[in-house]
Amino acid sequence: MNNIVANRIKNARILRCLSQQNVADELGISKQMICKYENGEAMPTSSKLLDLSKLFGLKVDYFFSSFQVELGEINFRKKSNFPMKKQDSLKEQIKINLENYLWIEDSLSIDYNFKNIIKNSKINSIEDIENIVLKLRNEWNIGIDPIHNIIQLLEDKEIKVIELFDVDEKFDGMATYVNNKFPVIVVNGNFPVERKRFTLLHELGHLLLNLPECNIKEEENYCNKFAAEFLFPKNIVIKEFGGKREH
Repeated sequence: MNNIVANRIKNARILRCLSQQNVADELGISKQMICKYENGEAMPTSSKLLDLSKLFGLKVDYFFSSFQVELGEINFRKKSNFPMKKQDSLKEQIKINLENYLWIEDSLSIDYNFKNIIKNSKINSIEDIENIVLKLRNEWNIGIDPIHNIIQLLEDKEIKVIELFDVDEKFDGMATYVNNKFPVIVVNGNFPVERKRFTLLHELGHLLLNLPECNIKEEENYCNKFAAEFLFPKNIVIKEFGGKREH
């Protein structure tokens, strides 16, 4: 139990972007005692747990919950000046949202068998993205039809979507696998609808594409191409606007 409480105190502190000294000052105790709490060397009293609960804005139950999630590798879609401390805070916010989500599903014995059907589709150049998107659309039985609700589509395909509203404006979105099983996409819920739609599909590209070895900029270009093709397949564009025109 001590280790559970210790990890929760540390995670909650990171969530609120506080240092051990910040927490110590608020509780009127030494930084060394906060360090002992986080290392499982000391257990907070009931009154101190209540103080921690108020400071972090979390229910006391949070500190005793053993149901936790592990995030896989994360590539944040963010502006370059998004501080590391805020990235770590965001990870904890995502984990709390996912814990609530997955705890309900676990209680209901809901099981998922997500399969990445384009996992083995080889990509040699960015032009290959068009055919891969068409393959995915066909496998998902949407053909070249317009997509009215991206979130509903993704959740129907067993990809969890979380919208965060109390989040830094520098954050766009991210995608990862949770507990090595559940694919998850997180998006800034404050964005306009069209930007949110594009971001969701960009992150879907990060989840599904079997990208060749490339740098970050090239990877982003691949995922941008994926999102654009998914929203507006070439066949739709030709149908709506016609092919090449003579001028």
